[in-house]
Amino acid sequence: QLKARLREARFVYAHVPYRIRPFEKILENPRATIDYDAEAAERLEALSRRLGSDGKLLRDAKGEPARATLLEKLLIPLASKAANFIPDAGIWMNTQRPEWNDANNALVGYGVSVVTLCYCYRYIDFILGLLGPDECSHELNTMTLEQISDQAKVFDAYRDRLQNGFSDADRFRMMTELGRVAERFRSRLYAEGLGENRSWMAAGELRSYLKALRTFMGASIDANRRTDDL
Repeated sequence: QLKARLREARFVYAHVPYRIRPFEKILENPRATIDYDAEAAERLEALSRRLGSDGKLLRDAKGEPARATLLEKLLIPLASKAANFIPDAGIWMNTQRPEWNDANNALVGYGVSVVTLCYCYRYIDFILGLLGPDECSHELNTMTLEQISDQAKVFDAYRDRLQNGFSDADRFRMMTELGRVAERFRSRLYAEGLGENRSWMAAGELRSYLKALRTFMGASIDANRRTDDL
C-alpha cells in the first residue's frame, strides 16, 4: 500500500506558525533560532473557526490545502535533517527541539546528534526499499525538488573528502552551503507558501541523492565509533 501511494498527491501539510531564522542568525546563537509568527497564527485561528481543523493546513495560492505525494512527505523530514549535517560529527541540533534520546522528557537537545544520524541512515534504507528498482520519474513540488537537487550538488562537491578526509574548514564550508540551501527553501516557503508548480525528478537522480546521503552519513557513523564499539 505504501508503494502504491508514493505518487498519489493526497497528503497535506500542517501550517505551524513558527519561523526558523536565517542561517547567519542560527550561527550567532544556535539556542535561539525560532520566531513565532503571531499574525500567521491569528489567520490560522480565524480559518479554523470557519473551516475546522482544515483551517490550520498549509494552503496554495488558490486557498486550497497544498497537496503532496507520500514520497514528498517522506523526503521533507530527511532533507531538513540533511540540511544540518556536519561531516564526521552528526546532525546539528539548532532548532530548540527535543531529539530522539530526550523526546520522552521534552529536553531540548544541543550540540550534534549521532543518534539522529543513525536514524537517518536507517530511514534512507527504508525509502530506497520503497522505491525499489522502478525507473519511473517522480512528481514533486518544484520548491521541494529544487532543495533536494541543491543539496545533492553540495554532497557531490565534497565527495572526494570521503577519501581524503575533512579539515575543520571543509566541515564549516559544507555545513554553511547546506544551511544556505535550507534557508533559501524556508524563505520562499514563508513568503509564498509551497506553491502550485510541480516538476519531475528522474528515479535515478533521486536514488543518487539518497545514496550520497547514506554514504556520507555512514562515513560519519564510522568516524564516531570508538574502539569499544560505542
